[in-house]
Amino acid sequence: MKPKDLDKFSEFPIPTYEEWRQAAERSLKGAPFEKKLLTHLYEGITTEPMYQEKDVENLAALSEQPGQFPFTRGTEHKRDKWKVSQELSGATPEVLNEHARNDLARGQNVLHLVLDEAAKGNPKKDDDRGVKVESAADFQVIFEGIDVEKYPMHLYTGALLSPVLSTVAASIDEGKLSGIIACDPLSELAKQGELSFSLSASYDDMAEASKWVIDKQKDIRTVLVQSDAYHNGGASAADELACALSTGVEYVSELMNRGLSADQAGSAIAFSFSIGSQSFVEIAKIRSARLLWSAIMKAFGASKEGSKMFIHARTSAFTKAKLDPYVNMLRGTSEAFSAAVAGADSIQVSPFDEPIQPSTSFSRRIARNTSLILMEESHLAATQDASGGAWYVEHLTDEIAKKAWQKFQEIEACGGMSQALAEGLPQAWINETWKARLEDVETRKQTVVGVNQYANLDETLLHENKEAAEWAIDRIRTAEKSLEAQPASFDEWLHAAKDGYALSAMYKVMTEKSDEQARISEPVESRRLSMPYEQMRDLSKQFEQKKGERASAVLIGIGPLAKYKPRADFAAGYFRAGGFEVESPFNADSIKDSASDLAKEHVFVICGTDEDLKEHAPALISELKQMISHDVRIYITGKQKDEAAALLNEAGATEYIHMKANHYEQLMNLWNWRAGQ
Repeated sequence: MKPKDLDKFSEFPIPTYEEWRQAAERSLKGAPFEKKLLTHLYEGITTEPMYQEKDVENLAALSEQPGQFPFTRGTEHKRDKWKVSQELSGATPEVLNEHARNDLARGQNVLHLVLDEAAKGNPKKDDDRGVKVESAADFQVIFEGIDVEKYPMHLYTGALLSPVLSTVAASIDEGKLSGIIACDPLSELAKQGELSFSLSASYDDMAEASKWVIDKQKDIRTVLVQSDAYHNGGASAADELACALSTGVEYVSELMNRGLSADQAGSAIAFSFSIGSQSFVEIAKIRSARLLWSAIMKAFGASKEGSKMFIHARTSAFTKAKLDPYVNMLRGTSEAFSAAVAGADSIQVSPFDEPIQPSTSFSRRIARNTSLILMEESHLAATQDASGGAWYVEHLTDEIAKKAWQKFQEIEACGGMSQALAEGLPQAWINETWKARLEDVETRKQTVVGVNQYANLDETLLHENKEAAEWAIDRIRTAEKSLEAQPASFDEWLHAAKDGYALSAMYKVMTEKSDEQARISEPVESRRLSMPYEQMRDLSKQFEQKKGERASAVLIGIGPLAKYKPRADFAAGYFRAGGFEVESPFNADSIKDSASDLAKEHVFVICGTDEDLKEHAPALISELKQMISHDVRIYITGKQKDEAAALLNEAGATEYIHMKANHYEQLMNLWNWRAGQ
């Protein structure tokens, strides 16, 4: 469009913000602007429906270029394609090798291995989906036919680094490794509540192994700061970011105290963030993470390169559901989109069946192809900081950075991340936010598709993992040689691994020599938003198994269908989400004709306008109670006014269902009553 063409639109004056607001308030027809059009985030931030240039005029980020300190817009001038870093596992090293060779040939380009808990030095946990490995021989099986120099690795080692890193290094022939082979002791402490050794011992191990890597394998990052422990507890983006930053600060401080420079410590660290469902919040979280970390590393004395944050992003486990699991594909796509726009260096899209079973080749392919489609077909890797310059995104980035920095300072004032965990400070924040999130889900203020809204009671998982039971089979472990003394250097760890010592022997000698154990009073509980509803739907399945049929709720409409249908549709969705079978509504005028069918029912929902309910529902309730000999629950649609509610209560109405009711609480009370029938 040429400049002169703009003159064609000059007769349309540009409205001011006040004029727009007045028009918006008129369209709300008396509803408060602040209540309807302002959004209150869990981060304690209130967002406007419209942003203007004046909202960002003082933000320095607008004048920054990608690749420039403080890296809000990305650590490189030009956007590179992110690494497709999907988790790979298997019941045995042989199965994992098969999965890895298949997936690496089909678009994945990071060898992202998941070890079982025993291989990370932890007691075996339920639903452990990591591969069982004992020694360098097992890693040789995993790596067979795979060019480990071509593909960067992502391997989380637990609270300790040397046992797994030395075992991996012993399994290859002087090859050069790259990527992430890293520990995160504070994450393990947050999730488990205790370690078998002191944090000081873990930091000694971290520093010793990191020095060996700097000398021998410089392209490996040895320290991983993971936010998933806090994210999966229900933390806000600001709290999650503050915990990650404070963890990073503690690791840098401990490494520098043990002889590493600020640049060496910064280059050893990778961050792993979980990406939730609020797209703009997650984009702003990642952008502000780079900004704040660069400021922190500058204070440590790091150079520009040492101040860059490497970010691995994984789609959230917190947002995924067992119910209607194919919706998880959409959730994963949206979250991966946010990570890509925010400029993550590597992205892991969790398979849609993650909450249910070990992944199948199908679920891994869908997850892997989600990244590939966003990259190769949607071209999200073509632009660095695609959201940069958007007034809302820039403003939100600044707000989240301020909130996270405030929380970060509170943690540091407490004595750092380990001390804050010991005193329960992050746990208190997380539990408070979790309660708010849970209330929003239970009252259906937040919709979780297939869970608290739009439930499908006949769903089945079409791609069941036939080999899932193999994970539960314990491998016959070889006779274990005991280490007589804890290795004093990483070279000694490497020598022990090459001599065939098992990982369990390495962990055993370290825990036996430890005089102290790290403990916190309250671990961070891992949660998912859909868990309460999954438990309620389990009650529905148990009832069906016991009775041979589903529990049902019968809808009865008063007046013409057109008048009661909106509330009948609302009621049908309301009870289906709780696991109740709901058929088409009966008309109140015809219930005598259906008396034999209705006599066996226990739950009724009367639908109609407020006027019709007030006039006809009391008599209808009495008629139902005379017709049925056993106890019944009778629900009324709509929040009734005092006079109507008094009449309905006197007639025997049980409860009222409406938009502001606690949906979960009402239906759980109903299930508790129904279980005794």
